Amino acid sequence: MIRASLHNLYRQAKSTTVGVARSATALMPSGLHKKRSFWRHLKFLRESQWMSPEWHIEYQERQLKLLMDFASKHVPFYIEIFRTDGIDSDTIRNLDDLARLPIISKSTLKNNLHRFLPTGTKLDLASHDSGRVSDVASGFPVEKEAAIMEKALVARHWENCGYELGQSVIYLTNHSFSKEHEPHAHDGVHNRHYFDVGLLTAKNLSEYCRKIKATGADFIFGYPSSLEILADFIIQWGIELDFHGVMSAWEVLTDTAREKIETAFGAKVYDWYGFSFPAASMGQCHYCEGYHLFSEYGILELVDFDGNLAAEKGKVGRIVVTNLTNHAMPLIRYDTGDLGIYCGEPCRCGRGLPRIVEKIPGRAQDLLISDDGRYLPPASFYALFSEFGIPAAKFQIIQNDRKSFSVKLIQGLECRDEIIGCLKKALAEQIGGDPEIGVEVVDRIETENGKMRSVTRKFDLINEDALQPV
Repeated sequence: MIRASLHNLYRQAKSTTVGVARSATALMPSGLHKKRSFWRHLKFLRESQWMSPEWHIEYQERQLKLLMDFASKHVPFYIEIFRTDGIDSDTIRNLDDLARLPIISKSTLKNNLHRFLPTGTKLDLASHDSGRVSDVASGFPVEKEAAIMEKALVARHWENCGYELGQSVIYLTNHSFSKEHEPHAHDGVHNRHYFDVGLLTAKNLSEYCRKIKATGADFIFGYPSSLEILADFIIQWGIELDFHGVMSAWEVLTDTAREKIETAFGAKVYDWYGFSFPAASMGQCHYCEGYHLFSEYGILELVDFDGNLAAEKGKVGRIVVTNLTNHAMPLIRYDTGDLGIYCGEPCRCGRGLPRIVEKIPGRAQDLLISDDGRYLPPASFYALFSEFGIPAAKFQIIQNDRKSFSVKLIQGLECRDEIIGCLKKALAEQIGGDPEIGVEVVDRIETENGKMRSVTRKFDLINEDALQPV
């Protein structure tokens, strides 16, 4: 229903549709490398990353001023917010002033879709077909320049991984390439080799490795869970695969997974955080010590469950974003549902891009809740399963209600009865109380839009504002 609503809203927008914007998994859509605006953005981004932190703050505040002026005049949702709360858009000019505006939850966005679309203005739009995002929907209206800016950001991130545009790269994707469900396809124009992760099973891992090695590709891109499954097989059978760099995105990258992937592929892993609609993006440099916020694109805040900024090192907060480039559907202080651990320290690399987030432990949805009301973060379960030799890519724990938990384990040596018994006991101690824990051994674990959810909660999700301090 929401997807259809957004699609209809987009079709009703009075503008010319230009170009194609997709998620970061498609680095440059066909023909984008020929657009002068792409190279103009990329040139700017190559230079701006080395500007001082003060320069980045001033740049964000200039863009924020433009966004506030636009939203207060053309976006019904924000026009009403300003009027109701007695806020003058002229008074919101710096990053601290943003706290005067409410945080927008997913449910608020769903219930007010029409009112986030601007009126009384004409914008140059790009189509945006990148798949579902956090159960909201695809099809958000996106300005053409915002879409190209996003591609330039991805290109800069990949360049910082050592990649040069046009080099051979492996894409582990979640799409079939033909009616016959061929697991592999080659795009000779862009020098990309696509492999369907939906067919990444124990039965054909050997064939995948053989074909990947035959491509001679220098880089590989994929979900952390897919990369980890492949890495496990490579290490187990002593297969030699050497890459210049590994790019991961869209899932939590655990320390265990990073170590394993880097060992298997003989290359450093660079993680990316972003969305398939304009919000905010972050990426890791070669030190991989926290995430650089791409501040030319958006603002990111870490907010605790009381609504206060989580600005102490090591503190966990909700990731709240404001996009600075897309006026076609402004999202100001949107709660992504993801959690971040605050860093706040400059990076050794010398870039002026701020490091607000040190690690991404998971989504608020992935916080399990004990029967006595304690939050159980995903990282604690990654660590526990790791003690039993079970990586994040090979298990899934689902909380069905306050007392009931289901565990799925991918078939392997770790699935012996005695290990499962010890695992259930350790899980019960960590969760506390007297939980009901069921364990099922499976051949593969289903993904959501290609993403593996190792830890997730299946209740209290109808109301996205339900997660409050107990």
